[in-house]
Amino acid sequence: MTAPPSRTRAPLALASACALAGCSGAPAQPPRAAEATLPSTDAAGAAYTSPARWSYHPAAPDAAVAWAPFAGAGCVVVAQGGQRWTVTPDPRTSTPPSAAGPAAQAARCAGQGRTSASPAPEELTAIVRRSPASWMFVGASGAIYEASSPLGQLTRALSPPEPLLQVAGAGGSLIGVTRGGGVLRWREELGWKPVLLDGAAGQGGAPPRAFGVAMADGGRALVLALPEALFASEDGGATWSRAPLPTMGLSRVGALGGELLAEGLLASATWDPRRTPAFSRSTATLPRADVELDVTAPRAPSASAVSIGRAAMSGDRYVEAVRPEDAGAPWLLASGPIEGPLKEAAMPGTGDCGSIKLGANGRRVVAVCAEPDGDRVVARVLRSDDGGGAWSPAATLETPDIDQVGVAVAPDGAALLTGVCKPSDGADSCKPTAPLLLSHDGAHDDDRAAVALTAAPTLSAPAVLPAFSADGRSAYFLGFRGKDERLALFVSHDGGETFAPRPLDATAALPAPQADGAEDEDEEGGSGDGPSPEGFDVVEESALRPAEDGAVGLLLSERGSLTYLTADEDGRVLTATTPPAEGAALAGFGRRVLALASRARDSGDDVAALWESLDGGVSWAELPEMPALSREVSEAQLAITCGGSGCLFGDVATRVGWGGQADGALPRAPDPAPRAQPSARTPIVCETLPSSKWTRVDHVDSSGLGLPDGDELLRGRSVWSLLTRAPSGAVDVVSAMLPESGAGEARVVTRSLLPAVPAGLGRARVATNVTSQMEGYAVARLRIPGGAAAPGTPMRNVEVAWENWMDGTSGRGTIPDAGPFELGDVKVVPDAARKPRAGARPQAGPGGAASRRAPPPDDFFDPALLSVSLRGLFIRPHSGSAQSALTFFYEPPGKLQRFDFPSWPASGLHGSLDVRADAVLADGQPVGVGMVRQASSGPMVGMLLAHRPAPPAGASAAPGPGAAWAIDAVSVAPPADRDRIVHTDWTYAGRSIGVATLVAHPGHAAAWSIFQPFRGDGTLGPALPLPTPFDLGDAPRPCSAAERAATARQEAPLFLGSTALFPGTRHPVLVVDAAGPSSPPEVTVLLTSTTVLHGTPAAPCVAGWDARAIGRAPRSAIIPGDLAQAWLFRAAAGSAAAVGGSSGPAVELRPMVCRFDPGAEVPEAVWSEPGMARPAR
Repeated sequence: MTAPPSRTRAPLALASACALAGCSGAPAQPPRAAEATLPSTDAAGAAYTSPARWSYHPAAPDAAVAWAPFAGAGCVVVAQGGQRWTVTPDPRTSTPPSAAGPAAQAARCAGQGRTSASPAPEELTAIVRRSPASWMFVGASGAIYEASSPLGQLTRALSPPEPLLQVAGAGGSLIGVTRGGGVLRWREELGWKPVLLDGAAGQGGAPPRAFGVAMADGGRALVLALPEALFASEDGGATWSRAPLPTMGLSRVGALGGELLAEGLLASATWDPRRTPAFSRSTATLPRADVELDVTAPRAPSASAVSIGRAAMSGDRYVEAVRPEDAGAPWLLASGPIEGPLKEAAMPGTGDCGSIKLGANGRRVVAVCAEPDGDRVVARVLRSDDGGGAWSPAATLETPDIDQVGVAVAPDGAALLTGVCKPSDGADSCKPTAPLLLSHDGAHDDDRAAVALTAAPTLSAPAVLPAFSADGRSAYFLGFRGKDERLALFVSHDGGETFAPRPLDATAALPAPQADGAEDEDEEGGSGDGPSPEGFDVVEESALRPAEDGAVGLLLSERGSLTYLTADEDGRVLTATTPPAEGAALAGFGRRVLALASRARDSGDDVAALWESLDGGVSWAELPEMPALSREVSEAQLAITCGGSGCLFGDVATRVGWGGQADGALPRAPDPAPRAQPSARTPIVCETLPSSKWTRVDHVDSSGLGLPDGDELLRGRSVWSLLTRAPSGAVDVVSAMLPESGAGEARVVTRSLLPAVPAGLGRARVATNVTSQMEGYAVARLRIPGGAAAPGTPMRNVEVAWENWMDGTSGRGTIPDAGPFELGDVKVVPDAARKPRAGARPQAGPGGAASRRAPPPDDFFDPALLSVSLRGLFIRPHSGSAQSALTFFYEPPGKLQRFDFPSWPASGLHGSLDVRADAVLADGQPVGVGMVRQASSGPMVGMLLAHRPAPPAGASAAPGPGAAWAIDAVSVAPPADRDRIVHTDWTYAGRSIGVATLVAHPGHAAAWSIFQPFRGDGTLGPALPLPTPFDLGDAPRPCSAAERAATARQEAPLFLGSTALFPGTRHPVLVVDAAGPSSPPEVTVLLTSTTVLHGTPAAPCVAGWDARAIGRAPRSAIIPGDLAQAWLFRAAAGSAAAVGGSSGPAVELRPMVCRFDPGAEVPEAVWSEPGMARPAR
């Protein structure tokens, strides 16, 4: 059966077979005298565990959410679904999973797995071993669940006042780090209390934000925070002091060999307060957070296998025929208790079986093996009297379809088979009707059974669902009787030799006085010729289960709904019940019944509701929630089947026993936050100016549409900008520039970065590099005499130019001598690939005639570094593959500083380093910056900062061009994880350049950000808090020119990949484009995306937004905080971008005036766009 039902139940086809194969003509068996009631379960003697308990047996996990070493070489694992596992390796082949070294590889956790009796009530994210008798498991909500052992029952839940990202514990304390970087401490007698870290870590700026914690015995604890600082405690986290350490690029803390360790980029710091000095530098590393998981879990019972007849339950035992992985290999018999684990043994002689059906009673097992034989299907019957240890052939039969075969086994080994026929010598095909009875009466010298067709006089269709009573004297099956073609229960009291039908009438279970003259029951157990109510149908979920007290339980369908009937041993219906909740699934055994339904919580999540009845459904008792069932019913249909000793739920759980629940209710997870609701901020309505016209910009240097976005938004006095690159080689910048005051109306201006390449170069070629920068743009160009940049020939007269909107400077100059060419400096573009850029317009030729001049030969110049900085430009003119350290800093008007670029370490604690090199001018000194990512595609979380130490006191000379560099590591962001998204970028605050770190928790509508400026001594200055879009109101105020000039520019992208960082913060933008006097205005719908902010979290302001059209319309907008100064952009008609081209698009722009309009009608289409649902905080 399945739960919850997802379709209308259709009856299984039980077509009439009388006309096809004839019906048995044996005399009807008279009914026994009906008993008024059945004896109670207690009176009959319960043969099952009571109260019931749960056994949880999911499939072995493929990946671990978190893990911890345990019992030597073993480990404890938490996996998806709230699962807890212990893994015990083979001691002959295992190595401790906690082993770590200078470059620790991913730990391996492999071996035999065991799981807890039930999963946690929510996803688990971390493991904390506080003591041998106190294991803590951290839930996704931040709640902490305690158990006395790794797999022990969860006894209580500790709910901190705010969710925790990381938890550590030892002795009587727990220390947790919150999403916002706070620290909480828990003790039994105090509960949760906030803890303040040493304020000196803020370096005079933003307070420290913790992101890592570790504890060890003796009250020792470490907390790692940003700006990078390490804090130590010797009293279980009550008080903290900052460690006297330089920055080391620390990324995590943990325990290793009795010491606490902070792992850095190039080295680690170990701490033991019992030695002097307490902190020491080390190359040790912590075990990898990830683990290579290879868990072997024994096969467990499966409800679906029982439902399809490939497995059977008998008492507290379970058997299943398992298909082999290798073709031709014998099938396996898996057997064991109904809660598992199961042991497997080969079934000899089954290698050719296409499918197997099973029945069992005690240690007696009967298997029906289907083998194709020409146009027939042979059904070989095998039997075992020792639980599957030895097998012998019992009979050879036929079947039209193995899926129709049913097997029931009596205590003495007799078997009742449906869906099979005796072998025929003629051409007639097998058309099963009545069951075949296989018995061992000693007639055969070997183990083969006597096969007899049972007598079922009125059966008109194939029999289904055979079963024996507990003592084997009675037998049952379901079938349609010929008198009225209605489903009946066929009953035998002679061990299955002869059967008589009993009507399945639910009204018979409701006693009512009989009127005078009412017709007596006929000999078939039905009423006379009067009308009868609509009957029952056999459906996929149907079952027939006689119990040890004589009660027979039947699960059928009536008018598309499940109904559970209880009959006495003679087949008379005593009770009929429907589920206690609409849509619930049912399963039972005799009078013992379970019902399972999916119920919605207030939060919208589904939970499995479970009821039990011990009286055939007359009364129901609701049972405590089993989290595993809640997960299963929320994801897929769940098969359920019951036997005398309990019930199976899908492939994941067994309820062992009946009558209440021994385990009791698990600790409840905190109520989940309400589901995200559609949310948007105040709409912005914009109107284009009737007097304005579209202005076209050609040759935009872009691989896409060429429309400006958040990267070009409100940088200094530039409202927006576009870089163009003409066929002539001219490189220009088009920008909307504010007045010198930084406020007022912006004007569109064009500035030249590099002029056109002059004609008449002969065989010479040109190589160019044009890049967009955080500050603006940079370009470098060189001429190659003779057309080839041969290694060793001089590289002369390198033209450089840049635009730095952030500090308001721009420049152009020439580097006379850049040293000899190196291999890879110039990437040659084949002449065949040179075509006029799409959208290029005719150029004016001599005499004013329009002509198309072929573009000059323009190859790709590939310097290792081309970077705008304060007051100038860094260029490392030779390719990164050339390993040349020659670097220049050009500062107008013509000041040129030459030095050797620092050489970065090739490897760190975890192997090779992937360093992205850059440079910055800080305090008038060049500083090398090596950016290190968390992973190849992850965020930049660490930096290597290189500076040239100042000369000793009294020395007058500045560091020479070849002076040695001192390199230090520093962390600039916490590592990203499943609940934390990290984004880092460079930005400016006034006249300082630095790194901005943004940490977002989109699922909880929370984020924080800081700015740290670069300093000339190779360190980062005091951190300043930055605002995020979550700090803004519905209609935020615009930034003043003074705020933009004095505070850091925070560019907050709405998306990283496909993830919305700030859901619910988008503004719908309705642009009304004025048309002609007789035409209705055109309305374009956009949504804001990137936000540029200034100010502080307490006093944020908006410099502007970029907005994108919904759908795929090639339109965008730049909307400053001063809404009256907005701009609309579109891909120009006929340009490469407008027609799907890939180079040289043309863009059209137009000014517009905007305003907030809370009453604007927002089209329904916006609510289906990403980022438009805001979660509860």
